[in-house]
Amino acid sequence: MTITADSLFDEVGASYEAAFADNAPLCAFIDQASKKLAPNSRVLDVGCGTGKPVAEILATASHRVHGIDISPGMVKIATSQVRGQFEVANMNTFHPCPSYDGIFAILSLFQLTPGELYSMIFKFAEWLSLGGRLALAVTPSTGLLPDKCTYDPIWDCVRMLGKYWMRNYTNKVFHSEDGWARLLQAAGLVLEMEPVDHIFCPTGNREYTHPEAQHFLLARKVEPQPLLGPYPVPIAEMPSDCVDHLDIFTDHPCQTSPITSHMHAPDSFDVIVAPWTLDKLPSLRQAIEKTTHVARQKNSQLVILQGAPGNEAVMHLNAAARSPRIRHQGQILQKAAQLLTTQGFGHISLKRVRAHYAFPEEDLPT
Repeated sequence: MTITADSLFDEVGASYEAAFADNAPLCAFIDQASKKLAPNSRVLDVGCGTGKPVAEILATASHRVHGIDISPGMVKIATSQVRGQFEVANMNTFHPCPSYDGIFAILSLFQLTPGELYSMIFKFAEWLSLGGRLALAVTPSTGLLPDKCTYDPIWDCVRMLGKYWMRNYTNKVFHSEDGWARLLQAAGLVLEMEPVDHIFCPTGNREYTHPEAQHFLLARKVEPQPLLGPYPVPIAEMPSDCVDHLDIFTDHPCQTSPITSHMHAPDSFDVIVAPWTLDKLPSLRQAIEKTTHVARQKNSQLVILQGAPGNEAVMHLNAAARSPRIRHQGQILQKAAQLLTTQGFGHISLKRVRAHYAFPEEDLPT
């Protein structure tokens, strides 16, 4: 039976530090990445563990370290031995207020699902200030035995179910070196140095001595709005299975009170909500013009809901369904924002909605 991340790292505790902290190439990479940051930078250590070696190196370099980990035991150890702010938090639900100058996720992303991992890279990009750095240490899928892995074509990754690690069985996800480079590019990040590869053999723990391939990447945020990704955004509007006569006001299946722009005079509504209505329309421009036509001229609000990068429903439908692909969500939102500006709407903001699909089966892992 596989173990959850919080239980796993509560159990291994200090023995994890004994096995993995003495990693000279990793320490050199963290030190090099820390020097790319301005003095006194605000840095997030994701999956901080015991605080060594990552948070300790960053704190020694005079950066303000904020560490999060799902394991209360790990956070307790980190707080006792490294200068910084440490808290128990699940990276999937963590929601920081200010942005960071640097984010370090060092050997801490393995136990996410493929969808969580894809979305997490975009969240990292959102949490970074423009020009901020993301440092990653991962095990590439090319360093694994093929007969122990299952390829997942939807997310272009490799999955290992029930992988034995430090006396426990865990489910893990891996990307290839090229896969990581593509994922970073999709989130609006560019590699800032050549990735580093090496084979690490844990020491200091007699129970865990298996060599591991490790891959280090440092990337810089260059796109101001990761939620408009994945990048690069298509130049031309992507085709869809739109219907020529489809109308934003009359043909959406979720509509509870059908209206048409001809039934209502201009200046009719204070708030207009358009949930998932822009995917299949033949003309986005016409849809925005019709919508703004019935909005009040002053202080009206228009709320548009579309899919964020990593939306699992969109990813699965595009990969598995026989119907034409769902159009690029970021392109729809970007075009809608441009059109709204020409229609006199200002103060346009972009926010991730913290929502999820619930599947009520009794055995969720299965």
